[in-house]
Formats: sequence, structure tokens, C-alpha cells
Amino acid sequence: MATVDSQLGRPELMRVLAHELRNYIAPIHNAMHLIRLKGRTDPTLLPVVDIVERQLGGMTRALEAVSDVDRLPRGALAIERAPADLPRLVQQAHDIVRAQLEARRQRVEITLGTPLPQVDVDAARITRVLAALLDNAARYGPDGARIAVEAHAMGSSVELSIADEGPGIPADVRERAFEFFAAPHRPGQGLGLGLPLAAAIVRLHGGEVDIDAAARGSRIVLRLPAVAPAARRNPAARDDLDRGHDAEHQSTGRRVLIADDSAAVRASLTDLLQEFGHEVRAAADGEQAVEMAQQWEPEFVLLDIHMPRLGGFAAARKLRALYSPQQMQLVMMSGEGLDETIRRGAAEAGFDHCIDKGLAIGELTELLSRGPRSA
Repeated sequence: MATVDSQLGRPELMRVLAHELRNYIAPIHNAMHLIRLKGRTDPTLLPVVDIVERQLGGMTRALEAVSDVDRLPRGALAIERAPADLPRLVQQAHDIVRAQLEARRQRVEITLGTPLPQVDVDAARITRVLAALLDNAARYGPDGARIAVEAHAMGSSVELSIADEGPGIPADVRERAFEFFAAPHRPGQGLGLGLPLAAAIVRLHGGEVDIDAAARGSRIVLRLPAVAPAARRNPAARDDLDRGHDAEHQSTGRRVLIADDSAAVRASLTDLLQEFGHEVRAAADGEQAVEMAQQWEPEFVLLDIHMPRLGGFAAARKLRALYSPQQMQLVMMSGEGLDETIRRGAAEAGFDHCIDKGLAIGELTELLSRGPRSA
């Protein structure tokens, strides 16, 4: 009898598993956002929502970590660097793990040096690195503990540290802390991928990660490449532009077409976007999406990659041949993670944006608030 390994290689099995889990996680994320929006006046409902969101967030981060570890040896972990404001990345990372911190009454104290140059990084990747390190600090620190985040300029780099009040990292473990699966798994302490994956991603940026052996508890130090002064954008001006553009569009509902063969994804995302004030229609496959788009001419079309009758890439090519980005924005919803191959294929098919189906809400709502002119 053929074994599972002979029929489906382990790396391929991981990719299939990640794709299927995202299809389950995405509608749960959407439903929880909707419950929170509709349950704001019910004090008995919000604690339950907090529990589900906290556990769902941990599940999502674990899935993303496993997916990234799978991509690393294949050279498929996409890094798209651009000038980024480190304070904003720190705040976004804090928001990701906020529920876990609040559940344990832990506080994060952030001290950022001034002036602090921008960093030349993949903002999404580094945000996830910082969230993983904050998650690690929260996991090992006691209830009510303090987590200190500090950053300052250091030559052509920016040094950022995250320190906790936990038991610290023993010397024998510290020597192999950045190696995948070097330490045995301990129930309740995560997958053990946080530090090795953070180090790998930072090194892909040309940066460094160290452990401060002299610190009480644990203190992880990252050094990220700073942006040269001539290449820096004006963050204040950009923020003003963002606020002005958002103010212009945030009260305007968009016409949004969702195409996904998962009924749960279609229903949950439709309900959520309608709650945000958008006009939404849904298609169950790519062919139906193309037909509906020509009849209705939505401002945004959200296309899953794998659909019956006509896949997302083929549907995007047909729509892009008919409509310019100014007329219709095409958004790819990936259930496989956004590696370089998928991003390149999406660009060639005519997509304007790529979002991870399991982590789409924040990015998608911002995209819709800016409107088609953001292309």
C-alpha cells in the first residue's frame, strides 16, 4: 500500500494543509469581527468574543509561522522592502497581540529615540516578527508583568529591543535559540518557531538578531537597516495625505464583488462588508464573477485563486482586458500565503492588490476606504 509520503510529499502536504485551514479560519475571522460590531451594546457578549478572538489569533499566527518555515528552504519567502516608520510597525504588532496582553494584565512600555530614521524593510513581515517577539515575551512573562520595547538609531541601522520579566533563556538553550526545532516541544509554550523565524526574516533584510545574555529575563535585540536620508519620505506629510484621502472616502460605500467557492467565506465577508456600509454581491466561481462584473461594474472585485469553471487568475485576465485599474480594482485573495511566485503571477494576471484570505480584514477595509484611486 502506498504511504502518504509517497503520494504527497511533506512540503506539498504542508501547503495543502495551510490552504485548507485558511479557508476555515477566514470566515471565523469575518464572523468574529461582525459579532464584535453588532455586540457592542451587549456587555455579556464581548468577553466571549475576546476569548474566541484571542484563540483564533494564536491559531492564525501559528499557521503563518508554519507556512513561513515551509517557504524558507525553498527560497519562496517574499521580501518586498520599502521605507517604513518603525513606530507604526511597533504599534501594529502591539495591536495584533493586544488581546493576549490584556488577558494577562501585561503592559508594554514603548520608548523610541528621536530622531528615529525610517527602516528599509518589508513592513508586513517585520510587523509579524515584532508581534511574534511580543507574543513570546507575554507567554514567558508572569501575569501583570512589564514588557519594555526600546529603539534608537545606531549608524546605518536602527536597534530595537524587546525585554520581558520572565525566567530568561538558559545558557545552553541560548546557544541554539535561533535554530529551528533545536529545543524539544513543551505543551503550552507554542511551536518554538518564534525566535528562529524572526532571526531568519531579519537576516533576509540584511539585519541581525541577538540575545542579551546580561539581561534579567529575556532581552531580544534586532538591528534593521535604516533608510538613507535622501531616500526617506516625509511621514508627517504622508499621514496628512492618508487622513485627507480617508476622510474623503471613509463614509462612501463601495460596490464590491466577492468571488469565492467557499460559501462560508462569501457569506461572512458579505455580511461584514455590508455592516461597514458597502454594497456587496457574491459569485461562486470565476465565470460567474466575470459575468456579474460586466453587468454590475463594481469598483472592487475580490477573487479567490482556486475556483471551479474559471480560476481567479483567468478571471482577472478577462476583467483586466475589459476594465482599467481606474475603473475596477482587482484584489487577489490568497489561501496559500503570499510568496514571490504567487505575487508575480498575480501581477501578470492584472491584479492590483494581493491579500491573505486569513488576515484580510484590516488591509481590506483600508483599501476600500481609499477607493479605486489608490492604485
